Amino acid sequence: MFEKVREIVHPLNHRHVTFTIPKLLRAYLRRKRKLGKLLLRSAWQAWREYLRERLQLRDGLSSGIFCMQTHGSLFNFHPHVHALVLPGLVREGCFHELKGCSATAVAVRFRAGFLTALKNQEVLDSDQIEGLMSWKNNSRFNVHVGKPIDGADGETIERLARYMSRDALCIERIHYHAGEQTVTVDAGKSQACSRNWPVPEFFALVAAHVPCRFESLITYNGVYSSSHRGQCRRENREEQIEEIVVEAVPVISGRQKPSSWAKWILKIYETDPLTCSECGEPMRITAFITD
Repeated sequence: MFEKVREIVHPLNHRHVTFTIPKLLRAYLRRKRKLGKLLLRSAWQAWREYLRERLQLRDGLSSGIFCMQTHGSLFNFHPHVHALVLPGLVREGCFHELKGCSATAVAVRFRAGFLTALKNQEVLDSDQIEGLMSWKNNSRFNVHVGKPIDGADGETIERLARYMSRDALCIERIHYHAGEQTVTVDAGKSQACSRNWPVPEFFALVAAHVPCRFESLITYNGVYSSSHRGQCRRENREEQIEEIVVEAVPVISGRQKPSSWAKWILKIYETDPLTCSECGEPMRITAFITD
């Protein structure tokens, strides 16, 4: 994912947005993992509709890479969504950026969309939804919008992609106590706290974090979707986003070229196959041997 994200992201301002749901609804997603796709879809639609309403561009195309995580810092089941998004819409080659984003307004749309999806799946009934809607603070549906991120900063983009798709647990944070038949999970270096789990409950949690067959935890939407990028390739063109419109910032340029086999080898094995091992100079092709 990391290399792909770094390649397809346009050199525009982006935002890191987090979508969370109340504890009451987390149990439904644990029992029925297929509901996770509704969580991803509701987050994407809430962001897209918010931008379209604020910018008054119903046919504008946004962009977002949405990733669902099922774990909290202490390995508890905590489904939520991390997203790397464009804070604006692309229309006819122009990027309309929304300078200020209201997390509360996005949360209202996120709550309405996800609860409606759960009702359509017969997970919740009207009375349960009415009870949830009566809660304060958007019924504990929260959205956090981070500061602008420069899409041209490849290191930052890749680091965020790693954080968004990180594993549920790190081996170094697990401590098994044979005598007590328990497992202790540390929150990490930044937090001096931990939690103890009985072994059967720990393995039940491990199973809860394992995706179902064919389940996708990452979706690419809008300009970053495979269909949009495939259309650009079929038309043999690079997408240009170059005009500055109302509430926009200066941005330009198309996609980066895809990684070569040499770049992948360098990234994985830390050895550049196109650099001479004796003199350290770049190598070049001098001839091809064919049949």
